[in-house]
Amino acid sequence: MIGGALCGGYAYQLLKKFYNGIGVGEADYPQMNALAEKAVGKPLPVFDVKFRGTRENPAETASITGLTAENFNAPALTLALLKGESRELKELYEVMLKVITPRKTLVGSGNAVRFNPVLQKIISEDFNLPLNVSARSEEAAFGAALLAAENS
Repeated sequence: MIGGALCGGYAYQLLKKFYNGIGVGEADYPQMNALAEKAVGKPLPVFDVKFRGTRENPAETASITGLTAENFNAPALTLALLKGESRELKELYEVMLKVITPRKTLVGSGNAVRFNPVLQKIISEDFNLPLNVSARSEEAAFGAALLAAENS
């Protein structure tokens, strides 16, 4: 079973595009990760990252709630977005728990997880499980090729 969000790393890319579009200089992912780390332990807004809806409801939209004067800043928004990505994955996992036994480790895939150590840490903490990231890129294609080779 897989919990595949429709947005994944695209949400972080959209935030980067937003930062670049407001004319504060050219943001990059390491800078954004550093911003997120500045907000650790501080009150955050809640960022729902369903920019592309869900498989069940494609019309669902992203939202930010709980904004205050104290958390309406780039570090808090950046960390809140990453936490939103993790929360969406955890929601998918909780649906799976209705038909599977709880896992002892997680396997993360995709570039959003592979290249973002801040997101990796958030996911591991949110799930309270160790997170493994494949040593190979294009995990789905590699797995499909292995399965095809095994069954040929």
